[in-house]
Amino acid sequence: MSIADQYVGFPDEATMSTDQGLFANHHYRDIRGLDADDFARIWEDEESLLAYEGDLGDDDAFEEFQDNELFILDLDPGVASTVAALSTLGACPYSSCSGDAGHRETHPLVVFWADRDILNKVLAAAAVVGVEVEGAGSPGLIVYTLGDVSLMRAFAQELMGQR
Repeated sequence: MSIADQYVGFPDEATMSTDQGLFANHHYRDIRGLDADDFARIWEDEESLLAYEGDLGDDDAFEEFQDNELFILDLDPGVASTVAALSTLGACPYSSCSGDAGHRETHPLVVFWADRDILNKVLAAAAVVGVEVEGAGSPGLIVYTLGDVSLMRAFAQELMGQR
């Protein structure tokens, strides 16, 4: 059985459009329907947060980045561009983590729902960049790396090229 046979698909619309969070992610937001302009904006905002040398949790960072879309969407720098790229392609990302110290996960990942056509694009981009794709629920897929978040950003760029 291939990854596509068991893990592709979407849950019901009520689950994906909820504003009450999900069991797997109480902070879930429905951000389906992003477009290339949204991706470009998130890419730039992510880049500025990754370049910041201070503590992103302190008041100075909040003052400097209060309009940063990643803060508004509650996305971790390093995986936000992957979330945006997946959404742009028509997937529904529902959990992500950069794997930084103090985070729930130990490595960068994005969990999402997608159909077979989107999965094919994800698999092609993952093969080019070297990130992993596995099943994570039924339905559900996960893209991750045990390496640096830069691989997730490279994956996001490659995925945008698959559109």
